[in-house]
Amino acid sequence: MSGTIRYYDEEVRDKVVERIHQITENVSKAFNCKGTVNADNVYPAVLNHEKQTEIVLDIAEKELGEEGVNTTKHLPWFASEDFSFFLQKIPGTFILLNNVKPGDEPVSLHSSYMDYNDHLTPTGAYLNIRILENRLGFSVL
Repeated sequence: MSGTIRYYDEEVRDKVVERIHQITENVSKAFNCKGTVNADNVYPAVLNHEKQTEIVLDIAEKELGEEGVNTTKHLPWFASEDFSFFLQKIPGTFILLNNVKPGDEPVSLHSSYMDYNDHLTPTGAYLNIRILENRLGFSVL
């Protein structure tokens, strides 16, 4: 069996891993079998830095309009991303662009029904350029 642990607090992660070990041990005893847990590949939580998040949201709202930005900026988000390793070393923020085509129902990124909205690529590139310009302190366009 395999799975993903998603959390937003290191203490929660530690407690969940501990409980998985306990459950595995006890279920194995109950069924007279052997169970092992390999929790070595647990990604860190994606924890955005407040200052960088505010800067990026301000730029996104300016460039995309308030209706183009989800401003649930202070809610914890359960993500399992390589980017979390960067955020442990360098202040930053992880953002998502709405990829739902007008008239379509949203589907999970990992769904077989996911159909990438190619028309979004210029918007994403433009937004990243504006963020870069803010960071560098000068315009590149």
